[in-house]
Amino acid sequence: MDIRQLRYFVMVYEEMSFTKAARRLYVSQPTLSKAIKSMELELDEPLFDRESSKLRLTDVGEALLARARVILKEFDGINATALNLKNLQSGRVAIALPPIISTLYFTEIIDDFKRHYPGITVSVREIDAVKVIPAVQDETFDLGIGIQPITAPDLIIRPLGYEQIVAVMKRDNPLAQKESITFSDLRHQPLNLFSEGFFLNIQTLKRCRDLGFEPTVNVTSSQWEFLTLIARTGNGISILPLPVLPTLPDDMCWRSFEPKYSWDIMIFWKMNHTLSYAARAFVERTEHLFNRGFPLTTRKDLFNK
Repeated sequence: MDIRQLRYFVMVYEEMSFTKAARRLYVSQPTLSKAIKSMELELDEPLFDRESSKLRLTDVGEALLARARVILKEFDGINATALNLKNLQSGRVAIALPPIISTLYFTEIIDDFKRHYPGITVSVREIDAVKVIPAVQDETFDLGIGIQPITAPDLIIRPLGYEQIVAVMKRDNPLAQKESITFSDLRHQPLNLFSEGFFLNIQTLKRCRDLGFEPTVNVTSSQWEFLTLIARTGNGISILPLPVLPTLPDDMCWRSFEPKYSWDIMIFWKMNHTLSYAARAFVERTEHLFNRGFPLTTRKDLFNK
């Protein structure tokens, strides 16, 4: 017994006529009669009393009718749900990303996504950068956002965009006299960095150590506003992504690094994890926005300031 047969059976009951039911179902009457007969053989009981002048259900037919209607309603509901998911009318996508990336880019990206797909629920979790990859690998989240380098053979990784990282300082700092600086210039400078666990903290410390010195870390914080303000007091140089900088007062400046120091922003997911329609749509929409320059706030003409 299958869904098609149940649908035929209910239609025959509603029309109380094999001829009318066949017409509504767009099948021949012999095809319909054969399907009902097959059900009766399977149940070893007649479903309709064909001896009376008017077609009517038997006791078994009455019992089956109630169950058939429930099953057909559930089946149609499943089809509708699947269609809504496929057509992006409903669904859910779970994303893990570091807090600073969330604030800089994904408020606007999610706003754009929700305007295009209002029926999809977007669940965002801000966690330490070093925890994003494991959270995607164990499939707690559908998607992760992070900064290169990401070395995980079980992930599919796609680039989104990049942002320049700069050194923020007082204008009376000797390094402010240079058009650009190198990491070696930081050897004897106290540094203000994002907190441990932030990609920028990890990357900056690694670059210094690769050059053979342990940097002097003056202050760490998760707040870029604080790191900007502490640099204004003359207490060290703050290493920050360019988009977070407000209009700096006259006694402050920023200097780019040579070679360029940048954030390479990536979106990734588990290699053998089949992405939902909602997750695929989020990836496509995010890539589209980054490719057209939105919502990146950095402009190339600023790089040469």
